[in-house]
Amino acid sequence: MQNEKNLNIFKKMSKPTLTIKVEYPKIELRLESKNGEVIDSVQWEENNDLSRTLLVGIDKLLAGSKIEVSQLAKIDVETQQARYTSSRISKAVAQTVNYCLGLDKK
Repeated sequence: MQNEKNLNIFKKMSKPTLTIKVEYPKIELRLESKNGEVIDSVQWEENNDLSRTLLVGIDKLLAGSKIEVSQLAKIDVETQQARYTSSRISKAVAQTVNYCLGLDKK
């Protein structure tokens, strides 16, 4: 109930940022307000299947929060593991969605 109240307040204030945090083997998706407050999150352990589970996880988080992907301010990736495939998959998804939303001005 508290998350729903926070989400309603948040929707009126600004667009949320979706952050993908990769700390192998844990993956965390967070919807954050402009000031960094976590509105909703989901996490799971990935078993070398992130290419199959990441988009499904994003879809479930957004659907559960009643937010459309077009309402996002951007997608960020937090990782310390630049060489791992999970980090590369996460960065590719974030860059692609940001580009499709017109947020990547490169």
